[in-house]
Amino acid sequence: MGLMKIQTRKNLNIQALNRQLRAHFAKIKDPGKVKSLPLVDIIMSGLAVFQLKIPSLLLLDDMRSEPLAHKNLKRLFDIKQVPSDTQLRDVLDRVPTDEFRNSFNLVFHSLQKDKALEQFKFFDGHKDQYLVSCDATGIFGSTNIKCDYCLAKLQKSKMMTEKKLHYHHQLLAASMVHPKQKTVIPLCPEPIIQQDGQAKNDCEINAAKRLYYHLRAAHPKLPMILLQDGLYSTGANVLELKKHNLSFIIVAKQDRCKNLFFGFDKRKEGLKDTVEFTNTSIIGDKTKKTRTRTYSYVNALPMTGKGDVAVNFIKFKEAIEWIIDSGRKKGTNKKKKSNMLGSLILKLAKIILKK
Repeated sequence: MGLMKIQTRKNLNIQALNRQLRAHFAKIKDPGKVKSLPLVDIIMSGLAVFQLKIPSLLLLDDMRSEPLAHKNLKRLFDIKQVPSDTQLRDVLDRVPTDEFRNSFNLVFHSLQKDKALEQFKFFDGHKDQYLVSCDATGIFGSTNIKCDYCLAKLQKSKMMTEKKLHYHHQLLAASMVHPKQKTVIPLCPEPIIQQDGQAKNDCEINAAKRLYYHLRAAHPKLPMILLQDGLYSTGANVLELKKHNLSFIIVAKQDRCKNLFFGFDKRKEGLKDTVEFTNTSIIGDKTKKTRTRTYSYVNALPMTGKGDVAVNFIKFKEAIEWIIDSGRKKGTNKKKKSNMLGSLILKLAKIILKK
């Protein structure tokens, strides 16, 4: 039996994607006008750090003197000259982040062209959409090193004796996800940086507004559902999402959305148009436990007391009961309640859509 031939996608192998990215990076003008080596080599070296999971820039620096490593960098990334770690930091810091925005779009369009996005489609009961998870992440922090774009906050020292200014950088990351896929597709993140002329720190919510705009500019017709945590459960954020024709699934916590939960209880008592169903199952191996899950939902529920923003609302509760079978409290009935709206929101959406 002959060896099985493995077919790779023409436009989605690493060398094809790197060629596309290199052609794009070659068009970026270096604000500092470095003449010692091409800017495109510096940018591709930065990309190599992430793609090859090189743990530090010093290790990349060492590769310059290793013939085999240098040969692989040239073959995979077409790097003629590998920069030192100092050159990499200094030059890349000067390149505006917006210059890299189209590089994410290039890769995304290649995935789209080769039908790789098909496996990320999520049927919402009416049409296929794409789930985009949004969250902030920190990428740098220091009490000594800073730049003009650093966010700053007072932070207690390790000895808890004094407070120091802590400088840091954050990103609002957005990635296409699917419950059945381990792989995610990163979209262009939005920097959370100190804006020119602003005394206060930039924040995740302000960055989200810019993210929505850029998402729609890059993908004007792509049907998306944004997945967000409780920070985004505000009327202003929902209006901003609707403004850009973006669907959403947002976690809502009772202490932050009192009007929403109060309105739900009133609808349940008054109009009685809420839908509720319960699922009970036995779980556990040694100790048998009864798990009861209650699902409640209602459409067009006002988020605030003003009633200017309405959303479809899902409420989920879980209770687990069991009999203690050992110790001093043997025979005692124990009950545990929890609210798992955040972790089960997608599963609940599927269950409700099937009803």
